[in-house]
Amino acid sequence: MLLSCAARAIAAGAGLARHASVLCGNRGDRTAIRRPKIAILSYEHQLGSIIATTPVFSALRQLRPDAEITVFGTALLGQILRSNPNVDRFVVTADPHDHPLRAIGDIVAMQLGSQTGPFDWLLATVGCRRGLIGIMAAALPSGRRAGHTVADFASSYAFPIPYDDQASMVANNLRILSPLGLAPEQQEPAVFFDPPTAGRVRDLLETHGIDPDRRIAVLALETSGGQPTQWFADRAAEVADRLSREANLQIVLVGTETGQVMLDEVRGLMSTEAVSLAGRTSVPELAALFAMADLAVALDTGAMHVARAAGVPLVVVASAWQPPHLWLPIDVAQASIVSRHGSPGLCCQNVACRSRDCMRSISAKEVVTAAFDLLGHYPPSNDERRRRCAALTVDQ
Repeated sequence: MLLSCAARAIAAGAGLARHASVLCGNRGDRTAIRRPKIAILSYEHQLGSIIATTPVFSALRQLRPDAEITVFGTALLGQILRSNPNVDRFVVTADPHDHPLRAIGDIVAMQLGSQTGPFDWLLATVGCRRGLIGIMAAALPSGRRAGHTVADFASSYAFPIPYDDQASMVANNLRILSPLGLAPEQQEPAVFFDPPTAGRVRDLLETHGIDPDRRIAVLALETSGGQPTQWFADRAAEVADRLSREANLQIVLVGTETGQVMLDEVRGLMSTEAVSLAGRTSVPELAALFAMADLAVALDTGAMHVARAAGVPLVVVASAWQPPHLWLPIDVAQASIVSRHGSPGLCCQNVACRSRDCMRSISAKEVVTAAFDLLGHYPPSNDERRRRCAALTVDQ
């Protein structure tokens, strides 16, 4: 049944793709003056990998401001891109990782019921390195296809792009623009938000006794437990206490709703005050919260990627299970990474790690030292907080 559905989807796409190729014709054609239509398939499965795609949209907009950019993805990506000024249209489909037939059906229904396609180019981000997403790419009508895919579907791409494990996730995503003749410089991720979102975050802070116009540190020191990135509650409490006492920072703890128990433990071990907003923010609201802060301290989690995307001075407490160049902000001036990567015996590279030796060897003192070093280079400032918020705030 899956193959039958795929065949029908591909046939539907092929018919419209012939029309798309006409729209990429000679410069003398009347059709050549219209905006080129570019579709981007982006089906990353985790928050961090989703945010790592955002430089693609900003780079494409900067280098091809005339392009009409349509992004296909899941509802979570739609939430993140809702205020992104670099995307003209977003099409929500079912998650092909979980519901492949529904996702393919959504693509077919879109073709039959809208004016979105056909496209001149279809580009596929790193998350599309799966067979069923290759079927979706083949089903979308487009003149040319480029990007990440699997071997079984590489023949349907004019420019299949192999994944480079020596490059970062951001860099691998940006490589999908090279077939268009574009060579973007390295760009940082960004999560935009609208003024009402910023207003809700200010109200949330004030409701919990935090003054948005005073110094704030946001700590994301709990994880979902899916990867060996967890730290220790007593050390998190020590970091929070010292930032509160010695830097006069108001402490805000963030995380998932399921992580509230761990954050309650942290607050119980603290001798100073902290508030927890775990599970109380959407991704754009979390970005606004980080933008309003003077400092973030985070484990290698989805919240860390949001903090990076907000541009706040950031200390990352990272495990050694993966090479740091893949995910961590190693070349970002306002980021400091505390990690044991490269230390003999501490880089297991195992997803399931019981000992957590690499995290156990990171002391609260090291994290506090990194935080105060950043605060020395990027002192708390109302002007800087306003600048960060203004850079990410987009009126709808």
